[in-house]
Amino acid sequence: MKINVFLVLVLTLQTTASVWSQTNNLSLDLKKNTLLELLNTIEDNSDYRFFYNNDEVNVYEEVTVKVEDKSIGEILNIVFKGLPYKFNEINDNVILIERSDAEQSQQNVLSGKVVDEQGQPLPGVTVVIKGTTEGTVTNSEGTFTISNVPENSTLVFSFVGLKSQEVEVGAQTQISVTMQSDVIGLEEVVAIGYGISKKSDLTGAITQVKTDEMKKFTPSNVSDLLRTTVPGLNVGYATSAKGNSSFEIRGETTLTAGASPLIVLDGVIYNGDVSDINPDDIDRMDVLKDASSAAVYGSRATNGVIVITTKRGSSDKPAITFNSSIGVATAANRVRPYDAEGFIQWRSDMFKSVFSATVPSDLWSPFDDPRTIDSQYLDEWLAYHSTDETNMVDAWLAGLRLTGTEIENYKAGITRDWEKDIFHNGLRQDYNISLSGKKPSFTYYWSLGYMDNQALTIGDEFSTIRSRVNLEGQAAKFLKVGLNAQFSYRDESSVPANAGQYQNLTPYSLYYADNSEQLRLYPNDDIQAQHPLLNRKYREREQEYYTFFPKIYSILELPFGITYTMNFTTRLVFYHNYVHDSSEHPSWGLFGGLATREHSLRREWQIDNIINWNRTFLNVHKFDITLLANAEKNRFNSDGMENRYFSPNDVLGYHDMTTGTLPVLSTDDDVETADALMGRINYSYKNKYLFTFSVRRDGSSLFGYSNPRATFPAAALGWVVTEEDFFNSDAINYLKVRASWGTNGNRDINNYAALSRILSGKYLNADQNGVGYTIPTLVINTMENRNLKWEQTQAFNVGIDFNLYNGILSGSVEAYDMSTTDVLVNRELPTLTGYERVYANLGEVVNKGLEITLNSVNIKRPNFEWHTNFIFSLNRNKIVSITGEKFDVYDDNGNIIGQKEPDDITNNWFIGESKDVIWDYKILGTWKIGEEEEAAKWSQAPGDFHLEDVNNDGLLTDEDKQYLGYRSPRFRWTMTNSFNIYKNFEASFIMYSLWGQMSSFDQAKHDNHIEDRRNTWQVPYWTPENPRNDYARLRSAPANGVSYSAWFDRSYIRLENVAISYRLPSALLNRTFIETCRFSLNVRNGGVWAPTWKFGDPEDGTRSQRIFSLGVNLTI
Repeated sequence: MKINVFLVLVLTLQTTASVWSQTNNLSLDLKKNTLLELLNTIEDNSDYRFFYNNDEVNVYEEVTVKVEDKSIGEILNIVFKGLPYKFNEINDNVILIERSDAEQSQQNVLSGKVVDEQGQPLPGVTVVIKGTTEGTVTNSEGTFTISNVPENSTLVFSFVGLKSQEVEVGAQTQISVTMQSDVIGLEEVVAIGYGISKKSDLTGAITQVKTDEMKKFTPSNVSDLLRTTVPGLNVGYATSAKGNSSFEIRGETTLTAGASPLIVLDGVIYNGDVSDINPDDIDRMDVLKDASSAAVYGSRATNGVIVITTKRGSSDKPAITFNSSIGVATAANRVRPYDAEGFIQWRSDMFKSVFSATVPSDLWSPFDDPRTIDSQYLDEWLAYHSTDETNMVDAWLAGLRLTGTEIENYKAGITRDWEKDIFHNGLRQDYNISLSGKKPSFTYYWSLGYMDNQALTIGDEFSTIRSRVNLEGQAAKFLKVGLNAQFSYRDESSVPANAGQYQNLTPYSLYYADNSEQLRLYPNDDIQAQHPLLNRKYREREQEYYTFFPKIYSILELPFGITYTMNFTTRLVFYHNYVHDSSEHPSWGLFGGLATREHSLRREWQIDNIINWNRTFLNVHKFDITLLANAEKNRFNSDGMENRYFSPNDVLGYHDMTTGTLPVLSTDDDVETADALMGRINYSYKNKYLFTFSVRRDGSSLFGYSNPRATFPAAALGWVVTEEDFFNSDAINYLKVRASWGTNGNRDINNYAALSRILSGKYLNADQNGVGYTIPTLVINTMENRNLKWEQTQAFNVGIDFNLYNGILSGSVEAYDMSTTDVLVNRELPTLTGYERVYANLGEVVNKGLEITLNSVNIKRPNFEWHTNFIFSLNRNKIVSITGEKFDVYDDNGNIIGQKEPDDITNNWFIGESKDVIWDYKILGTWKIGEEEEAAKWSQAPGDFHLEDVNNDGLLTDEDKQYLGYRSPRFRWTMTNSFNIYKNFEASFIMYSLWGQMSSFDQAKHDNHIEDRRNTWQVPYWTPENPRNDYARLRSAPANGVSYSAWFDRSYIRLENVAISYRLPSALLNRTFIETCRFSLNVRNGGVWAPTWKFGDPEDGTRSQRIFSLGVNLTI
């Protein structure tokens, strides 16, 4: 019924209290009816009449109400709780009017508190109205407030590591929630490629890394987050300022093609440098290891997939977070060259060893310090050197091959410790700030970070500025649009000291040239050792990268529960490298200085069209179907110039290239295209029986005209045994068995590898008068292969997920078997073909392995918790075939007894052996004193390494080489222990081990015959007074001149990380604007134990770094 404004005003100003008639209670069940239909229904079944102004009240709004025996007032309270109207009742008349803005802002305000099992407040819990994107996050006291909550709605409470809870609102305005630990983690969301899934629904081998759990270790890059957290993932050890490391999942599956896993960032393939990704922006990482999980990426997935998901806004109020760490890198596990005293003794022992057969040294030696020998032998010593006592020190030092400069410094007592000139303690700084939040239809996250690192080597520096913007808005009820954009700037201009010269520099060398401040080109006065800072002083470099990686996407909700997602991504990399090698350098001055300028632009784009349908039937059948159409194009352009012999000088360097007289230009243009179609279905019956099937069809311009496309299928099954009615165990709370199979591809080869390539160059010639000129040349060096195709890996995986004794022990076990066929090999060709090489599909490589993850809750008390995580992995690699070409095998009588494929000795590839097997002569120890006659047969002497003659034919040939071990670890393990003390203190440490690998250390042979002209590492050596089997004598001789290496076990256990953190109490922060504040102290590479390897760090070699850092985390 319509009423005028005056009547509304009069009626609403009445102050008479109303009492709703209890005789007019109604039961209603209306679904998606209009408000007008509801009012009419009430009028038809009661004495009440409604009055409203059509300009204020939209009576055609949809409402849903289901009540039993409720009064009219109670019914209207339920209906209007979610609407912008209020009502007054006066004598059976109900007036509807619009709420004021202030009233609407206070409408349906719900508050509450969330605590853990011990009753302690839980900050950071996400509270969302089910079925919507509306929500908030609890504050430091665990409390929350959320507006516009429909009365019949349900709130969902979720937090990492805790079970999600759903609470029906009803008529409540205050809610208290106690959250319980999710010891199994079944509610965790995991990225599965072009989608997400609950951990409970997984059928593949996927490991998730949560960055929140790693913050206490102050990671500076992606490698730090992954190094010790994923079984089967090998992350290399880096000591450079940049800190990038290599990644390898489940061993090498190829011979020459790339073995790095695919990186996926926010749902799209990422081809960039991982140092451009700020670890502070990462929310979680999911590592897809088996073929079924990774198959949706087809030709890019043979080596596994690392899916990185960045942060989003989650709080209904703006949150400002500041993270900062400052630290210092110090030397650890280092090897040093000889100091002043050790250097002289080493030189003396070396010449004794060289002349041991001709110059006796039992009573005295001409290489001993004449001031220390028995006086009765001094005359003989002087006679040997043809000198007198006045010059005997000079004669002795000259006999040790010291240069004139070294002799003068020795006599003057002048020494130099080059350690201090080449190395220092490197300062490390990392600062990050972010702003994030969430509104009813809009989420936002913005971050800005700056990192500046110095390594141990002086001049090894790296700095970067990184920023990210993640936005998502609800453009309409059926449409979401968003932007994920990453920008980074990298400065890699530093020119480090030449640390490789460290072992060559003697302690008696000079820093400066004579009577000047000019750096001495050869500090030892010998070309074997160049000044380590010379290049750094005279080289100017500007090397910078600017990278922009935006993803624009839209999500369209279609009828029948179908969603369509469109992702468009581009990556732009602007790079320049300017270098000036000054003519003031003693060597570079010979060509008048050198300057180069190089520019490049990399342009990439990808477009993904994704259709997803997710539906549950009869509450037991769950279907999740994903369809994909993908296209991509990568383009790289570069140009460069070089010039030298500048006139009148090269002071301007690369700032003016025109003054050089010998210019050289270069260009490069590459284009690569690819496309793909993919389909996947995930099915679950009663959350008990799980099935996944996917197929992907890929096309790429990298391969031959005959095979531009390939198909990659995969399937997986899962069985949650504990969901069965027959299963009843108090010890086993959760048990799932998984099995998967699939085929993935590898296209990580050079562009245009299938084509015959012509290389251009210039050839220097001279005319009849001797005047030089250049002639352009063209050389065909690669044969075309039209049949080149994808390297394909077929893999089987079986896994078990379990939880025992209510979370006291949980984990998983994985076993896999992978076979790679059509292995991509850059094969060398005979010269008569006219080509050098051709890319071909040859051979087969097999990988098998085991992975174990165990999580235990050792102690859990109100004021103390102790958790342990243990991961173990091993991988076995075997070459089944190389070329596929077999030759007949004959017996002693010339009869064919079979066929055998030959080994590739040049590349150390052997049929039936691992790719990294060590094939070499076996060292039996050293020749002993008394074995001179036997050693002489091999042109050796006591103290030389004794190599085994397997067939006793008196010769050392390939038939005497043996399989000695492996370069890769036979197994790896990591153990992390975490302690929580009185809620605010946390302490953690990580033990990391690689075991069973071997590495060569040829310094142990002491067969470098130029050591009389330089210094060397302090390494033990054999002497007649100290005979040993693991090190040879100085200036030793190989057996009959054969080449071999000395192999040592490189197994170790490392104290990878130690972290202590303290979180300020909430009661203290409540008086400030700070919501959370945490301080952390971290030590990386706290120590290492290597029982056999004694030559510095077992991963890095002669020197590693120990990093101490202090971090602070603030949320406002």
